[in-house]
Amino acid sequence: MLFITYKTSKNRNLSFVIFHKVTKKFVSLQTFATKFLMKKILITGASGFIGSFIVEEALRRGMETWAVVRRTSSREYLQDERIHFIELDFSSVDKLKEQLSGHQFDTAYGKSKLEAEQLLPSSFPYIILRPTGVYGPREKDYFLMAKSIKGHSDFAVGYKQQDITFVYVKDVVQATFLALDHGKIGSAYFLSDGKVYQSTTFSDLIHEELGRPWWIRITAPIWVLRVVTFFGDLIGHATGKISALNNDKYQILKQRNWRCNIRPAIEELGYKPEYDLKRGVKETIEWYKKEGWL
Repeated sequence: MLFITYKTSKNRNLSFVIFHKVTKKFVSLQTFATKFLMKKILITGASGFIGSFIVEEALRRGMETWAVVRRTSSREYLQDERIHFIELDFSSVDKLKEQLSGHQFDTAYGKSKLEAEQLLPSSFPYIILRPTGVYGPREKDYFLMAKSIKGHSDFAVGYKQQDITFVYVKDVVQATFLALDHGKIGSAYFLSDGKVYQSTTFSDLIHEELGRPWWIRITAPIWVLRVVTFFGDLIGHATGKISALNNDKYQILKQRNWRCNIRPAIEELGYKPEYDLKRGVKETIEWYKKEGWL
């Protein structure tokens, strides 16, 4: 229960305060808003490509933002002083519980909801977002394609038509916060820009944004990719560094159909992609140039 009252200073200016019955203390409206009304968000993978953009949007929205990082994680894009950091040990469930035990991510009402849900084994509050190929500033895999094209070569695999979809990182961030507000618990939503492209479209747009340097486009059969990724994995295991051309990348590149249906995200979340591939690639290449990557 909350009671709003006011106090008068010596110069008789009025300042409203709130009595909070849980803490048994009077607090200012600003303090109350900060401590008791401000939404908290805990972001795992916060130092990564997509996670760092979600952190920025959470801060822009005035949320109390907690970033989960490893001790060895780069904090290059997590420089804002408002960010609260948590270093978690993902190797132990007990350790995770211990590290998070001091943090209460909502209110007494939220806690009661959580306790009620814990009484129902089948009830687990989650919403899944399934973005297709995510690209944008700070992304490193698609950057390798841009770097290769700048170096006058483009490499593709498979001779059959490949239908492929993309989503710009800022549209993924948009969908993330829409899901927090409007998503249905237990639902899963695919995310793309709503269009289907051919496998060469992405490299064609990069080529255009780089000023159309001369290039050689090499298309190899899928078995060649299998051989390359096999040795990439071997080298990765030997050196302890994951190769960009590994078995996971093979499983991605060999697929010929990456179509997905984003209608549920549009209808239930209000998701409206703002970036098609042309606009997204333009902004991405501009960022790579500005930051000295290209």
